[in-house]
Amino acid sequence: MTLAVRKMTNLAERRVLFVSHDATQTGAPVLLLHFLRWLRTNTSIDFEVVLCRGGELSSEFAALAPLWHAEATPGRLARTTMRVARRLGLRTSPDDAHIGRMVRQMSQRRFGVVYSNTFTNGAFVSRLRPLSCPVVTHVHELESNILRPGEENVRLVKAQTSHYIAGAEAVKSNLVVRHGIECDRIDVIHDFVATRALTAAQRAQARARTRLELGIPEGAWVVGAAGTANWAKSPDLFVQLAYAVHRRRPARPVHFVWVGGGNPQGQRLTELRLDAQTAGIGDIVHFPGTVPDATEYFCAFDVFALVSREDSYPLVCLEAASLGTPILCFDRAGGAREFIEDDCGFVVPYLEVEVMAERALELLASDELRHRMGERAKAKVRERHDVTVAAPRLLDVIRRTP
Repeated sequence: MTLAVRKMTNLAERRVLFVSHDATQTGAPVLLLHFLRWLRTNTSIDFEVVLCRGGELSSEFAALAPLWHAEATPGRLARTTMRVARRLGLRTSPDDAHIGRMVRQMSQRRFGVVYSNTFTNGAFVSRLRPLSCPVVTHVHELESNILRPGEENVRLVKAQTSHYIAGAEAVKSNLVVRHGIECDRIDVIHDFVATRALTAAQRAQARARTRLELGIPEGAWVVGAAGTANWAKSPDLFVQLAYAVHRRRPARPVHFVWVGGGNPQGQRLTELRLDAQTAGIGDIVHFPGTVPDATEYFCAFDVFALVSREDSYPLVCLEAASLGTPILCFDRAGGAREFIEDDCGFVVPYLEVEVMAERALELLASDELRHRMGERAKAKVRERHDVTVAAPRLLDVIRRTP
């Protein structure tokens, strides 16, 4: 029996437990779904999934594997109960008894590896010690999101992790420099997407539908962005970018579309919309909120502007790039510059919105430059960042974890 076959046989005997912090339509859960679909289609590996919290993707996880829920009462009731418990000073959460029972049941399942899909799962994964499994932690976060759950979470993750996967070189550097994790315990595997092959006609139809929905004239250019409406993703800087471009009196109208951020009538998007209106650009800045299929909107973008202050290796950039859209980003804001390099967009100095506006107009004004960089972006996603390229590397890390 060859070494490769022996390795695969050993892996087949090790059931893998994947831990997702939630099942929302956000980067880390979506990436995990891509990987699990590949595993189910291309291997015979036995795996199960536990969700620390639920979300709109729960049914998609359930379609792939047996699904465990860490919340005894998933959803709003659980969160309300936990807030009450914290106000009362209780040391244990209302789900402690449920998790204890669940872990005892898991102990009968003979798991061989725990794969924790974010750095935020420290407290829950520490409850899995009775499984006596090595832990692989896939880190998608940079510093603000690593610290958000607190220093105790950092301690727990470091104490129980056998090996790390970093979604970008920037993520690895942060783990080494700020948290003292040894380089040889970290594999860098850039984040990835499941690319969709759309014909030119399908893209044109989606572009027309989106423009009609948002009231964007056919002759206008569109600068797009996507993400949650928080400090790290920086939708406030997107409004500033729109204002900076508008002040330069471009040759054609330029509209700005931010996809994501929840309910379009929610407080944060309403505030951003008011910001744009007060600046006199309310008619060219659009916040449609979270949508069922972001690709429909991405097809309408001529340029994608990643205005994040901090973003490890955003899937939205890869999704836009896969459609042939050039990318703009800030330097020192995460891993996007590792994708852009010098051939599929521009990296501008950190928070220099005015410079980003100049670069956006440079791309919009040149069909040749925009097409050349967009085609290179599309090719780069296909060559380096499709799930079929990245998933075998993730599988290898699981295989090598002792």
